[in-house]
Amino acid sequence: MTQMHVGETSVFYSPNKIVFGLDTVHRVAKEVKALGGTKVLIVSDKIMVEKGVVAPVEASLQAKAIPYAIYDEVLPDAPARLITAALGKLQAEDCDLVVGIGGGSVLDTAKAVSLLATNGGSIENIVGINKARQRGIPKVLLSTTHAAGPDTAYVVVTLRDEDKQTHEFILTPYAMPDVTIVDPRLTLSMPPSVTADTGIDTLVTGIESYVSPLANPFSDLMAEKVISLCSAFLPLAWAKPSNLEARCHLSLAATLSGPAFMSARLGAVHGFSYTIAAAGHLSHGRSMAVILPHIIRFNLRGNPKRYARVAELMQKHTAGLAPMEGAEMAVEAVERLLDTLNVSYRLRDYGIEKEALPGLAETAMKGAKDGFLPYNPRDFNAVDVKAIFEAAY
Repeated sequence: MTQMHVGETSVFYSPNKIVFGLDTVHRVAKEVKALGGTKVLIVSDKIMVEKGVVAPVEASLQAKAIPYAIYDEVLPDAPARLITAALGKLQAEDCDLVVGIGGGSVLDTAKAVSLLATNGGSIENIVGINKARQRGIPKVLLSTTHAAGPDTAYVVVTLRDEDKQTHEFILTPYAMPDVTIVDPRLTLSMPPSVTADTGIDTLVTGIESYVSPLANPFSDLMAEKVISLCSAFLPLAWAKPSNLEARCHLSLAATLSGPAFMSARLGAVHGFSYTIAAAGHLSHGRSMAVILPHIIRFNLRGNPKRYARVAELMQKHTAGLAPMEGAEMAVEAVERLLDTLNVSYRLRDYGIEKEALPGLAETAMKGAKDGFLPYNPRDFNAVDVKAIFEAAY
């Protein structure tokens, strides 16, 4: 049960409007008109266009005679140069509203373009915390994956250096979408591997939000639901991608995860994952999976009651157990889920050499020190990080 502390301040962020349900993609034109848009830039990627996923958005706009242009050059991790290119397209076409449809990189690109249109056009001006000075142009976002809140959160992740795989973050409430449309049918095109990766992202987000020192009544309401939905329905959607019921539940989990982590923040799993992703050329979800059980095992002593509850939410029976005993079952639950999805939680399985571990641990510690580790349930030092990476090997 959530603890309520008198005098404690909690902050909750969410999009202005969330439209959830099957076939809600057809409401795009209605939402564009409500926002005053006169010409739309659709931001997506070539795969989404080729698979016909973007077609319903086009059909909706065409039915209401709303002109539009398409930018479909987005690549994984939202490279900064392509954000600039998308801005150029928006300006050349004289668009005044952005519709993003795709995975996390597409939606981050759409949010960044919206911000750049009103904040000088240079990405360097808005990288960091609250560097954007003005709200972006209106934006409508539609996620095609089960990733954690790219369509409901104020965070933009961009790849600044493609050679070194260096990521930077834009954090501002101005990045929040005006309208989020969640149509679970849009997720049916995901193959099992992408379903697993994005679902793991959402599960990790729910867990880290729940055990965060900043966890609060708002975040708890959503984080508990995120964890239980992912545990119950991620294996089903992975095993049978056409399972629409499972897709609906996972889409709900992904939607809830954004407001959850914006209120409670994220910890070491997210913080260390970017270093691992760069070293192994891994997706965001896969780079978290490889260290998830190992960091949970380290963190247990920092919040055993909460981790015991995580185990319960992941269908483990903890009645009658001491908090630490129940907490240890959270590790078992996570490993079982990853095994079910055929997702390894060993660094060696992703081509990372043992000799590289000390350097990776040092880089990960530096990268996560300020933005993530303060919100982890247990403090880290360099020795701890090295030991965790060795355990994950």
